[in-house]
Amino acid sequence: MHNIVPSTGLGTPLTAAPLIGILTSVAAIIFILAFMKYSLAKSLRKNETFQVKEGTEKAQAIPEDDLPPFLISLLPIVVLLGIILAFSSVDNIIIVALIVAIILSAILFHKQIAYQKEVLNEGATDSLSSTITTGSTIAFGSITTSVPAFTSVFKMIQSIPGPPILPLMIGTGLISGITASAVGAIGISVQNFAPIYLDMGLDPETVHRTIAISSGALAIVPYSGFLIIFNSLAGLSMKETFKNAFISINVTHWLALAVIVAMTLLGLA
Repeated sequence: MHNIVPSTGLGTPLTAAPLIGILTSVAAIIFILAFMKYSLAKSLRKNETFQVKEGTEKAQAIPEDDLPPFLISLLPIVVLLGIILAFSSVDNIIIVALIVAIILSAILFHKQIAYQKEVLNEGATDSLSSTITTGSTIAFGSITTSVPAFTSVFKMIQSIPGPPILPLMIGTGLISGITASAVGAIGISVQNFAPIYLDMGLDPETVHRTIAISSGALAIVPYSGFLIIFNSLAGLSMKETFKNAFISINVTHWLALAVIVAMTLLGLA
């Protein structure tokens, strides 16, 4: 979705600005691995161990002999990505790729999925709920950006010195915090902010990738639907998860945005 929305709105390919995508991904991976190592070392110093809380539902263990081979397990996601990359110029290719991956998973893992009909029904229900949630956040954000107060705020953001891409980052990141939705922020930014910077002569692919990455700058806030659902499934509280979620997602995106600014100043973006 982070690629489809800007691709559809800007007419850019799903693989837009590959150099930006690769360098920001490398920076993000290095940072998150370093943070994980720091967190692990801190836990070891405190002699912390993993404990299952009372009342937590335990997943039924599957005998090792019944598990699919490792390479077969990777096949659906490899096929999904392969179709998207190979046919990125085709409209709505992500939908086709997802359907193929779902059918392939149903065939390859039929022994591990005892109730396929129920699993498919649950997936369809969850997708409908996500669609409604995303639509409502985009609608809320669109109304927010149309009020005079926000217009004044965005004009102030545009006056920030530096490369033109910087205000676009800040504006998109601000919307992600207001809507608590990265996808919602992308939709709003593509409609409201992108035309301004395209008129300035910015490369559409750079705008595409910048908006996609900026949408995660404040995606984790206490009222984020993603975090609330995760806590519910994991049986954890906001106090237990918010700090790590904020650093691993928000701060990681800030680092990626710093890479984009550096690339812009060096003429690489």
